[in-house]
Amino acid sequence: LVGFGQRDAVRVRAVRDEVARVQTSQLDEVVARVRKPVTKLQRATLTHFGTADKALLFGGDDGLAVKGETWTLERTGGGTPESLPAWTWTQHLTAIGEEAPTPRTGHAAVAFPQNRGRDGGQTMVMVFGGEAQGGAAVDDGEATFLFNTETARWRAVPRKSGIDGPHPSARSGASMTYVADEHAVYLFGGCQPWAAGVRSEEH
Repeated sequence: LVGFGQRDAVRVRAVRDEVARVQTSQLDEVVARVRKPVTKLQRATLTHFGTADKALLFGGDDGLAVKGETWTLERTGGGTPESLPAWTWTQHLTAIGEEAPTPRTGHAAVAFPQNRGRDGGQTMVMVFGGEAQGGAAVDDGEATFLFNTETARWRAVPRKSGIDGPHPSARSGASMTYVADEHAVYLFGGCQPWAAGVRSEEH
């Protein structure tokens, strides 16, 4: 179990870098090395991917500004009863021409294996929705943002031409999950920050 970020100064047994592991019912401290994201970060997504101990951190806010940074967290050693695991943060810097999502907080993210197309055989992390600076819902229009965990690059994938069926509206606070048997991602719930109602559609 890996957790990251908080808004208040509350600590659970002084988890120093907001990275923790549960082992034999005890919360042990694990220190992330080198550079790391802002520790007081809320409403970001930390998405586990692949079979290794890796996760992708994206977005969130520190109570003042909405972030658009992308970080990967990877276990780089240890993990035995005598040695706690070591974790390393690596920041992804967007390349020229790379189609990365805009800064956002309260968005949804999910990892899934891509079995077809140009990214076949690789693991993707999908990001949807969220709130921008000022509280407005992020509307990505016709695009869906995917992060390729093998190439470490973002790209915007448009909806297929000729498909005019329903698609999710802009929202924050939704949840997404991947169903392997159907090779499908499901999005549920969320709300529009400027509206009083909570969304309950399933897509």
